[in-house]
Amino acid sequence: MSYTARQLHCLKHLGLVPWVLRKSNQNQDSALSVTEPVQLSAPQQIDELANWVESQTLAMFDYRGGSTHHIGSPQAGLLAIAQLDSDVKNSGPLGNEELRLFEMMMHAINLDRGSFSLAAVGASPGGEPNALSEKLDSQVVSDLINDYTRAVVFLMRQPLQNASAEEHCRLNRSRLPFWRIAHPAVLLHQPEEKRHAWESLKAIRAVLQLP
Repeated sequence: MSYTARQLHCLKHLGLVPWVLRKSNQNQDSALSVTEPVQLSAPQQIDELANWVESQTLAMFDYRGGSTHHIGSPQAGLLAIAQLDSDVKNSGPLGNEELRLFEMMMHAINLDRGSFSLAAVGASPGGEPNALSEKLDSQVVSDLINDYTRAVVFLMRQPLQNASAEEHCRLNRSRLPFWRIAHPAVLLHQPEEKRHAWESLKAIRAVLQLP
């Protein structure tokens, strides 16, 4: 049921409020503005992904009594950026099982804990932007890259469509070689993705071994 302005005035005067809203005219010029949800998906094309990841805000984590953007040595040759899952709350860039698998992967290419550092981009649980990352000291991925960084790899939760093991590119700002492999959480449930990840890791190892 629709009401005229006079009817609404009379109803309110009597202390009544109609609970059935009048349908809005779709041809009216005025419309509600809708805020777009936070875009959490990463680009599929590796060159677009490389440009995207450098400018992403780093998530912050409580670590050893403080807050940090990354875990690992700042002098590490490999920087690994994990894509967060908004539905899972971890105490670091990777969950416990994911971290164990990733460390095994690093050990397979002769990298110890001092040879790589871990960070993450994405959303906090519930799909909202990570609250800690909104602090004034927030950093983006490119801020972690320094003179010691030799290569960057993105741990991607989305399917790697038409990705070849040899595929890589260079980051736009630092010009460092950049790879993408399946996130350890994906590898735990899709072991068939491990071959592609292994081939990419061997290519990363070759870069890190260069003088």
